[in-house]
Amino acid sequence: MNVREHDPTLYALIEDCLQGNFVSPVLHQPNTQMLHGMRRSLETLAVSEPCTCGELCASFSTMNLCPEDARLLMVRFDVRGELVLDCDSDGVIYHVERLFDTPNDSAKATVERLALTPSGWVKRELAGVWSSDET
Repeated sequence: MNVREHDPTLYALIEDCLQGNFVSPVLHQPNTQMLHGMRRSLETLAVSEPCTCGELCASFSTMNLCPEDARLLMVRFDVRGELVLDCDSDGVIYHVERLFDTPNDSAKATVERLALTPSGWVKRELAGVWSSDET
Protein backbone atom coordinates (compact mmCIF):
# COMPACT_ATOMS: atom_id res chain seq x y z
CA MET A 1 0.00 0.00 0.00
CA ASN A 2 1.41 3.40 -0.89
CA VAL A 3 1.59 6.29 1.57
CA ARG A 4 -1.15 8.27 -0.18
CA GLU A 5 -3.59 5.38 0.46
CA HIS A 6 -2.23 4.48 3.91
CA ASP A 7 -2.31 8.00 5.37
CA PRO A 8 -3.44 10.80 3.00
CA THR A 9 -2.89 13.48 5.66
CA LEU A 10 0.71 12.40 6.27
CA TYR A 11 1.32 12.20 2.51
CA ALA A 12 0.07 15.79 2.11
CA LEU A 13 2.24 17.00 5.00
CA ILE A 14 5.38 15.38 3.57
CA GLU A 15 4.56 16.81 0.15
CA ASP A 16 4.14 20.30 1.65
CA CYS A 17 7.42 19.95 3.52
CA LEU A 18 9.29 18.92 0.37
CA GLN A 19 7.72 21.69 -1.74
CA GLY A 20 8.21 24.48 0.81
CA ASN A 21 11.02 25.76 2.96
CA PHE A 22 10.41 23.57 6.02
CA VAL A 23 13.71 21.67 6.37
CA SER A 24 14.91 22.09 9.93
CA PRO A 25 18.56 23.05 10.43
CA VAL A 26 18.82 20.45 13.21
CA LEU A 27 19.75 17.46 11.02
CA HIS A 28 21.00 16.93 7.44
CA GLN A 29 20.46 19.78 4.97
CA PRO A 30 19.50 18.25 1.60
CA ASN A 31 20.63 19.87 -1.62
CA THR A 32 18.30 20.54 -4.57
CA GLN A 33 19.05 17.17 -6.21
CA MET A 34 18.30 15.27 -3.00
CA LEU A 35 15.02 17.16 -2.45
CA HIS A 36 14.01 16.36 -6.03
CA GLY A 37 14.80 12.68 -5.39
CA MET A 38 12.74 12.74 -2.18
CA ARG A 39 9.75 14.18 -4.08
CA ARG A 40 10.14 11.49 -6.74
CA SER A 41 10.45 8.79 -4.04
CA LEU A 42 7.32 10.07 -2.26
CA GLU A 43 5.19 9.63 -5.39
CA THR A 44 5.55 5.83 -5.27
CA LEU A 45 6.50 5.33 -1.61
CA ALA A 46 5.02 2.09 -0.27
CA VAL A 47 4.53 1.26 3.41
CA SER A 48 6.28 -1.90 4.57
CA GLU A 49 6.02 -1.96 8.36
CA PRO A 50 3.83 0.59 10.15
CA CYS A 51 4.78 1.28 13.75
CA THR A 52 2.38 -0.18 16.31
CA CYS A 53 3.67 1.68 19.37
CA GLY A 54 0.59 3.82 19.93
CA GLU A 55 -1.84 6.39 18.63
CA LEU A 56 0.54 9.39 18.72
CA CYS A 57 2.85 7.79 16.13
CA ALA A 58 2.43 7.35 12.38
CA SER A 59 5.99 6.13 11.67
CA PHE A 60 6.74 3.37 9.18
CA SER A 61 9.44 1.61 7.20
CA THR A 62 9.12 1.64 3.44
CA MET A 63 9.36 -1.10 0.83
CA ASN A 64 12.60 0.45 -0.46
CA LEU A 65 15.52 -1.85 0.33
CA CYS A 66 18.53 -0.03 1.70
CA PRO A 67 21.86 -1.24 0.32
CA GLU A 68 24.21 -2.41 3.08
CA ASP A 69 26.85 0.15 2.19
CA ALA A 70 24.42 3.07 1.93
CA ARG A 71 24.89 6.05 4.22
CA LEU A 72 21.48 7.09 5.47
CA LEU A 73 20.81 10.75 6.14
CA MET A 74 18.13 12.08 8.47
CA VAL A 75 16.18 15.11 7.26
CA ARG A 76 13.97 16.80 9.86
CA PHE A 77 11.10 19.14 9.03
CA ASP A 78 9.52 21.94 11.04
CA VAL A 79 6.06 20.60 11.91
CA ARG A 80 4.01 20.21 15.06
CA GLY A 81 5.48 17.15 16.71
CA GLU A 82 8.27 15.45 14.75
CA LEU A 83 8.73 14.50 11.10
CA VAL A 84 12.02 12.90 10.07
CA LEU A 85 12.75 11.12 6.78
CA ASP A 86 15.66 8.68 6.56
CA CYS A 87 16.96 8.64 3.01
CA ASP A 88 20.11 8.27 0.96
CA SER A 89 21.97 11.01 -0.90
CA ASP A 90 19.79 10.41 -3.99
CA GLY A 91 16.64 11.12 -1.95
CA VAL A 92 15.29 7.56 -1.80
CA ILE A 93 13.19 7.40 1.39
CA TYR A 94 13.65 4.32 3.61
CA HIS A 95 11.91 5.29 6.85
CA VAL A 96 9.40 7.93 7.95
CA GLU A 97 9.21 8.92 11.59
CA ARG A 98 6.08 10.92 12.44
CA LEU A 99 5.37 11.65 16.09
CA PHE A 100 2.48 13.88 17.07
CA ASP A 101 2.16 16.31 19.95
CA THR A 102 0.02 14.91 22.73
CA PRO A 103 -3.64 15.91 22.35
CA ASN A 104 -3.40 18.22 25.38
CA ASP A 105 -0.25 19.95 24.09
CA SER A 106 -1.36 20.46 20.48
CA ALA A 107 -3.76 23.29 21.35
CA LYS A 108 -0.99 25.09 23.26
CA ALA A 109 1.74 24.55 20.65
CA THR A 110 3.08 27.64 18.95
CA VAL A 111 2.77 27.94 15.18
CA GLU A 112 6.46 28.61 14.81
CA ARG A 113 9.70 27.10 16.00
CA LEU A 114 12.93 28.82 16.95
CA ALA A 115 16.00 27.42 15.21
CA LEU A 116 19.67 28.21 15.76
CA THR A 117 21.39 29.00 12.46
CA PRO A 118 24.91 30.32 11.76
CA SER A 119 23.30 33.78 11.70
CA GLY A 120 21.71 33.31 15.13
CA TRP A 121 18.20 32.35 16.28
CA VAL A 122 15.42 32.60 13.69
CA LYS A 123 11.69 31.92 13.87
CA ARG A 124 10.52 29.13 11.54
CA GLU A 125 6.90 28.55 10.55
CA LEU A 126 5.60 25.01 10.89
CA ALA A 127 4.37 23.02 7.90
CA GLY A 128 0.72 22.01 8.02
CA VAL A 129 -0.25 24.81 10.40
CA TRP A 130 -2.69 27.46 9.25
CA SER A 131 -3.18 30.81 10.92
CA SER A 132 -6.41 31.40 12.85
CA ASP A 133 -7.66 33.57 9.97
CA GLU A 134 -7.58 30.59 7.58
CA THR A 135 -9.34 28.02 9.80
